[in-house]
Amino acid sequence: MSINVTLTNLPNGNEKPTTLNLGSISEKKKQYFVNHVLQINPKDNEGDNHTCCFNLYYDQNAVRISPYDEPKTWQPFNQKNDEKELVIEMIPFSKESCGSWANYHCPMCLASGECKSPFIKKYIGEFLFSKKYKSER
Repeated sequence: MSINVTLTNLPNGNEKPTTLNLGSISEKKKQYFVNHVLQINPKDNEGDNHTCCFNLYYDQNAVRISPYDEPKTWQPFNQKNDEKELVIEMIPFSKESCGSWANYHCPMCLASGECKSPFIKKYIGEFLFSKKYKSER
């Protein structure tokens, strides 16, 4: 069974979000990614607490993943993913050190290999765009 992967952003005000359909992955790879990000410990981010975060929508779950807190499950007003879809919704925080000049530009910045956030590069870049974000560990 394959899972479609969508990368988008949390809109800022009246902006329309950018949505990138990234193809599909196996259920096993999706589960590996979900398990990996659900185990994030803020102490492992070496004080990098002023970077971007993301929401993850999978199955019937929604989780906020940030560098400064444990992953938080929450109930959105409307689930953003379909049954066989993994949606990663970027939430940009620090534009001063970022190549993304607006929230809607964030998914394109990440996909092009230009993301500056160590947290995002480590957890999303290496997973979705491994050729552009080699493991820096």
